[in-house]
Amino acid sequence: TLDGENENDFRFQVDYVYPFSENGKLETGMMSRIEKEEESLDFRDYDQASDTWIPNEQYSSFTDFRRDIHAVYTTYTNKLGNFSYMAGLRGEYTLRKIDNTNTEGTSELKRFDLFPTAHISYPLGDNNEFMTSFSRRINRPGGWDLDPSPNYFNRYTIRFGNPDLKPEYTNSYELGYMRRFGRSYVSLDAFHRVTNNKIDRYSVLGDDGVYFLYTDNFDKDYA
Repeated sequence: TLDGENENDFRFQVDYVYPFSENGKLETGMMSRIEKEEESLDFRDYDQASDTWIPNEQYSSFTDFRRDIHAVYTTYTNKLGNFSYMAGLRGEYTLRKIDNTNTEGTSELKRFDLFPTAHISYPLGDNNEFMTSFSRRINRPGGWDLDPSPNYFNRYTIRFGNPDLKPEYTNSYELGYMRRFGRSYVSLDAFHRVTNNKIDRYSVLGDDGVYFLYTDNFDKDYA
């Protein structure tokens, strides 16, 4: 097999910060990321009679991958008495297109997501501090998981990507306590995380004894 890859990645970003008081500031910005990738898999069989490598179209493929991410975001930070707090919101539009010569049609993903964040801290005396936070995060599948072209680990193991994979979304809740001792400190943290569209791998054993490895979205994962 001969692998070829051509990739272009562009990122445009602008940020603005406005400190309106000693403890308060407003941050905002926008970002665009444009990814374009072409991958070719040239599978050839050796013909001993002619001493040449003959292309095998059945196992060869070409993948055209495009992903555009456009986001706007803002964060507000301030202090109310002893309470320090931060609140943020990020809006993100994703366009993803995947064309592969071994699949029918174009695999396309278009979606708009919101990602809120919040953080609160409260000091109790000079040496104790309590903190709590919430955030929503995204984990996008990489090209390895999205490429539908077969990957031959050996004669008994073949792996396939899934171009229809959706991103993972994790809601994270955290609670913390910190105790200072001079220049040192001890912290205690608790968290609860729920991941939707969990990306995981599974295997299927064929009648011929070959393992086929696949990737898919499952329901939820708790931590």
